[in-house]
Amino acid sequence: MKRYAFILIVLGCTACQHATVSSRVPIRPTNPEWTDLSMCSFWDTNYFFPCPRSQISSQPQWKPEEDYPPLPPRKAEAAALAQARLIRPDVTEWLSLRISLTRSDTGLWYYVVTFARGDALRTGRADYLEVPVLMNGETVQAFTEANKK
Repeated sequence: MKRYAFILIVLGCTACQHATVSSRVPIRPTNPEWTDLSMCSFWDTNYFFPCPRSQISSQPQWKPEEDYPPLPPRKAEAAALAQARLIRPDVTEWLSLRISLTRSDTGLWYYVVTFARGDALRTGRADYLEVPVLMNGETVQAFTEANKK
């Protein structure tokens, strides 16, 4: 009896490990012409912000000899807030938590503005909406896991 219990435990653990590994497989194959600028989970929905590399490379660049980026952080925040309101019109109040400068895999800079929901309390896992903003003030369209395929 103990031997059968041991075998069931081993098989169960193997199944758990397989489920964990298979959940890490990307939803879509990597496309070299696109890059994901941000991925986040916000209130039980996964959001992805893919961007064509051509769109990133055509924006104004923050050059190393310049002290300030071409787009002021407050303008990036305003653009991201407008995009957050389009993504989730059900949210009546957004809290801006962070404005980050991030470098793309091609070496060009963009902002990521992080928001939390200000109109509802959520306990447990923290949820943040991270909206990328290019240096020309454009935001990137959000896709959910369902419509990313």
